[in-house]
Amino acid sequence: MSRKGRNTVTFRAAPKNSAAHLHDMQSRRDHRELWIDKVGVRGLRFPIQVRDKARSVQNTVATIGMFVDLPKEFKGTHMSRFVEALNAHGSVMHVENIRDILRSLQRRLNSATSHLEIEFPYFMSKTSPVSRKKSQMDYLARFDAAACGDEIDLC
Repeated sequence: MSRKGRNTVTFRAAPKNSAAHLHDMQSRRDHRELWIDKVGVRGLRFPIQVRDKARSVQNTVATIGMFVDLPKEFKGTHMSRFVEALNAHGSVMHVENIRDILRSLQRRLNSATSHLEIEFPYFMSKTSPVSRKKSQMDYLARFDAAACGDEIDLC
């Protein structure tokens, strides 16, 4: 960009192959040596299928938070890799899948720890105590999970 006159600004087009010259800033070494315990994305809305004990599934929309630690030698993290880790495991959520997503986050983002928060409405059929009629009731379900090395903690 250069200025010409008082109110005129001109932009120069980037060369067609300029993407090849972009530097990966997140992977560059950070000499400040600041370790950050939790970086990531929060409030991501994602369609999921929740599998219950009877192995049936229910379609719903989850609000998801995914986080990892940022080692002191890195300047940042690739936010798109959080969504890639989620997409790689499909849309069905269950306890085993949560463990896989946590480990995938650690692997993809070179982190010792990972955290996953999943919140979604879950519907169940309930019988009214007075009329004895069935109706759908929604419940807010939430899973919080963390991995530190090989240790997994599900809440």
